[in-house]
Amino acid sequence: MIGNRPDSIAQALPDGTPRNFSLAAEPHEYIRVVGAEGRSIIAEVDMALLWIDARSGRTMARTLVDTWEPSLRTRYARYRLQMARGPRPVIGDGLVVAATPTGRVVCFDLDPLKASRRWTVKLPDGLAAFRLALWNGRVAVFARQGGFASYARALTAQLFVFDAFSGFEILHDTFPSRGSIEECNLATAGRKLIVSVPQRLLCYDARAGRNLWSIDGRKVGASHFPEVTTMAGRVVALMNRHAIFAADLDTGRILWKKTAASPTGTGSFQRMIRGRDRVFVAHQGALRYSVVCHRLRDGERLWETLISDSAALHTSRDPVPFAQVAGDRLFIVQHLTRRDAHNPRGRALTPSIAAIRISDGKLLRHVGLAKAAGYNGVLGGKISTDPKRATVIGLITESGLIGISADGE
Repeated sequence: MIGNRPDSIAQALPDGTPRNFSLAAEPHEYIRVVGAEGRSIIAEVDMALLWIDARSGRTMARTLVDTWEPSLRTRYARYRLQMARGPRPVIGDGLVVAATPTGRVVCFDLDPLKASRRWTVKLPDGLAAFRLALWNGRVAVFARQGGFASYARALTAQLFVFDAFSGFEILHDTFPSRGSIEECNLATAGRKLIVSVPQRLLCYDARAGRNLWSIDGRKVGASHFPEVTTMAGRVVALMNRHAIFAADLDTGRILWKKTAASPTGTGSFQRMIRGRDRVFVAHQGALRYSVVCHRLRDGERLWETLISDSAALHTSRDPVPFAQVAGDRLFIVQHLTRRDAHNPRGRALTPSIAAIRISDGKLLRHVGLAKAAGYNGVLGGKISTDPKRATVIGLITESGLIGISADGE
């Protein structure tokens, strides 16, 4: 799922599951897949959670998360419901944790034979969650006034960390700087919780409930950190989309920093993709779009692959809706735009998928998806491997699923 747009339940099916059923719903209902656990698929339909058998499609259990509804069941009211309902529920440690538009955080047993509510916490002062994380027996909640309903507004954010099994509050912190929800992110690694807010990047010990270190964005030239991830004992983040840096996970000391300037010209980093010992970033400059590879250890630029020299990323939509490393290949889907006589304002998007060899950065294939993807382009994707070791990429669009082999067919 990208943002708050619904996606298909088929992406969560285990490999080899017959696609012989569908999750039926009324036209006004809003469906999104939470995840899969064993033979169960957990899906969210409006304000209910459903446990669905992956083999038969039979609903094994269901439970109500919240009773909030818009006053009118019109298309606009449903849109407001989708925007206000909050982040996708998360799965882990045998639990399902969901957040509601009324400011509640609710935890359920993941076992479909139980599917019972374990605890509920009401956030104070009219707060609603817009980010959730569940790891190592802890639940992290990013909240602010209105949650997703106030998507574009600059508001202060608050962080809560709860014990995943009891709901006991371990940590509460308030950040005075204001920003949109795109400027507030969570990342986890072991006992540590990494939090990015406008002008600050912080690390917490989620067990002890204390702050370990923080990076002042004003001292490193960053007003916000739009993307943050952890890998191999490092925190890797984008700075204002114009630079990428890595810091030591234990101390917060910055190890290296690289700007977005490149042989294709100055520009910005639009998406960061994790590899084993490398970090890939989608780089945009003027009407040129490329993928840059940095070594994780020291930040050295290993290669840059030009994807298009006549188009730029379509930043008004999700510019890179799907990217994943599979073996020695990086598969990346991008929404491009070209300014020409038929598209003078550059609003029409052209989705495409590229396959790049990681070892040397060679562009193996670049396939257009404009006709198959529809008006809104690609919403998400998944890479799976069948018993014959053939890698298949499944892409989710508004009109259905697109299957592409690793050879680009």
